[in-house]
Amino acid sequence: MHPPNWFSLGGFAATTLLCGGLLIASAGCSSEQPPLNRDTMRTVLVDLHIAEARLSTPGLDTRLPRDSILARHGVAPARFDSARAYYTRHPDAYHALYQEVVDSLRAVRVVADSLRQEATSEP
Repeated sequence: MHPPNWFSLGGFAATTLLCGGLLIASAGCSSEQPPLNRDTMRTVLVDLHIAEARLSTPGLDTRLPRDSILARHGVAPARFDSARAYYTRHPDAYHALYQEVVDSLRAVRVVADSLRQEATSEP
């Protein structure tokens, strides 16, 4: 018994192998773009984190205003969810984005601390 001749099937097997190989090779070279630009996503995430921090402050509204924050930035909830899904598929990009979010939150905290000190030090 002889091994099968892959090319005797009218090139079907060779074509299948070639297409499969190209598909696998191109999977690592995805040019998929995030549904939101990076600056918008960063700003929305910063605002959401600030709103979440307010939840732990007694006496303030305890509802997370996600939809109003998204609306303020002109972002539909489904588009934001798609952007979050994109970043979960691209963890390196998500990590870099969150470094920017953390840096922005630190800057906000510095300004808030400075304003708080000015308010308490005035006669």
